[in-house]
Amino acid sequence: MRRGGVSYNSADQAVLYLHLLGDVRQRGPVPSEPAQAAPHSHVQVDYQSLHRPQGPIRPGARGLSRCHRRLSFQRFLTDPRSLLPPPPGPLHLLDQEYTGQVKCMLNQVDSWDFDIFLFDRFTNGNSLVTLTFHLFLQLGLTRLFRLDPVKLHRFLVMVQADYHQQNPYHSALHAADVTQAIYCYLREPQLAETLSSCDMLLALVAAVTHDLDHPGVNQGFLLRTGHHLAALYKNSSVLESHHWRCAVSLLRESALLDHLPTTDRSVPTPSSPWHTWMTMKCADICNPCRVWKLSSQWSFRVTAEFFHQGDVERKHGMAVSPLCDRLSDSTPHIQTGFIRHLVEPLFREWCRFSCTRLSRCMLAHLQTNLDRWTDRSQHPATGS
Repeated sequence: MRRGGVSYNSADQAVLYLHLLGDVRQRGPVPSEPAQAAPHSHVQVDYQSLHRPQGPIRPGARGLSRCHRRLSFQRFLTDPRSLLPPPPGPLHLLDQEYTGQVKCMLNQVDSWDFDIFLFDRFTNGNSLVTLTFHLFLQLGLTRLFRLDPVKLHRFLVMVQADYHQQNPYHSALHAADVTQAIYCYLREPQLAETLSSCDMLLALVAAVTHDLDHPGVNQGFLLRTGHHLAALYKNSSVLESHHWRCAVSLLRESALLDHLPTTDRSVPTPSSPWHTWMTMKCADICNPCRVWKLSSQWSFRVTAEFFHQGDVERKHGMAVSPLCDRLSDSTPHIQTGFIRHLVEPLFREWCRFSCTRLSRCMLAHLQTNLDRWTDRSQHPATGS
């Protein structure tokens, strides 16, 4: 079997987990997959309600067919107040309490045990905007690149709005978690000594936008249902290409970099591309390396997203994708395979590259979580 210019055996379990993460990226032009008629092109899937909680429709509620998701710049034009800083003046007591909690947590943003779920509640669902804006200031990027704070805030709000909040996993909360992980990695000596300020800027922007406008299903589902994104990107690296295009679009809409000379506005090449790629990939799949209280929540979320895709496939008479069948798969089974075939090999290489206290902490959490998932997979009565 061939995908992304790489030949592999489809029976290989490690390849299965890599395939679920997306196509393998390649250098140089590689012929895309032939554009064939989708075997299930007749299937009409409502992507807006794909991961929406099911329940009785309220009286007078509008039908889903009339619900259209506005683009980020349309939301900005119709509700500009959401992009402005809070008005000056005294806050109510409850607001002061939550603001104090947010500041307290931001003081510990470099901790690997940072609870992004709690932070998201304290920020009223604005964890991505609040966290990233703070990190730009913390790293001095706003001053160094002369970024307009209002434009930066506008950009981050539009990014957060373009994530599908109904997705159990691929939401703005996941982007905030990856961004916090990236910040922890950037502070590691091996990276802090080799990466430039431009690399740090690219890393933060990449973390914030890496899953932008994710539909909550994998590429295989988009290809089989003849989704317009598959045709737009010629069936090759569909999701990755779309995330990147969306990120560039929002950078232009926000005019965040318009003050820079045209020659400086093009995307620069990282000074250490291998380090930058590895850092981003580790941050993206670092959930099993978190403490169990946080890691398990992410595990159940990603499984819920997989299973919902499988439910839609079964509903429309399609073959259920691997690891998406709630009748034969389980969270412990999926997590043990994911850790053994992908996460553990990657983070052992990371530890060889940067053998620090953080690296040893991540491997310790990884082993603890693997043991717990293994025990649950062997004793289904205790797992889910």
